[in-house]
Amino acid sequence: ALVKIAGEFEFGSYVKPICLWNGSDDEKEVVGKVGTIAGWGRDENQQLPDNLKHAGMPIVSRKTCRDSDPLYYTRYLYDRKTFCAGFRNGTSPGLGDSGGGLYLEVGGKWILRGIVSNGKVVAETRLLDTSNFIVFTDVAYFM
Repeated sequence: ALVKIAGEFEFGSYVKPICLWNGSDDEKEVVGKVGTIAGWGRDENQQLPDNLKHAGMPIVSRKTCRDSDPLYYTRYLYDRKTFCAGFRNGTSPGLGDSGGGLYLEVGGKWILRGIVSNGKVVAETRLLDTSNFIVFTDVAYFM
């Protein structure tokens, strides 16, 4: 959701503007690009961090994502409203990062392309399985 702020506020080191995606929602425009995620979610030790964490995540095609685990990803990648990203190597949003953005730097500007939506969970631990792709809501679809 977009929120319209009634009053003024000051940009600073913790408050920055972000541009919204205004291009096509065709995945070919972003597959292979590395987006940046940032958040205060739990780390690999399930601890809340003292500092904002960030990581790069490559965007992959819906087909690549679905083919990696058809039973799971077919439920979340049924149309252009979502896409996947990730290294599948432990780099991932943490629990508590849902709703955070995936940003791409384009022409010197940071642009919001995705919103952390879903990740596969390890059944025994109920923790995020960082060896799988993460599903993002595609902002471009809704613009």
